Amino acid sequence: MKKLAIMICLILGVNLYAQNSEAEYFKLLEQAALDEDYLQFTKKVSDFYYSDENMYQKYYEKAFFDKLGSENVKETCTMPVT
Repeated sequence: MKKLAIMICLILGVNLYAQNSEAEYFKLLEQAALDEDYLQFTKKVSDFYYSDENMYQKYYEKAFFDKLGSENVKETCTMPVT
């Protein structure tokens, strides 16, 4: 009886998260595609990522890390001060 009570508590204590069905997912996707603010936002994001300023920033960042001999910011911050 004690084991049964423990099993029931374990089963009821498990949190389950259901996923959206495929139809609900497509409905949400269609709503997002029709949202004008979302479309403007995605256009601004793509314009930024493909802009000259962003490409130059990536180039200069790579050149800086190459001169330091590190691959990323975290590695640079933990380098000794010599």
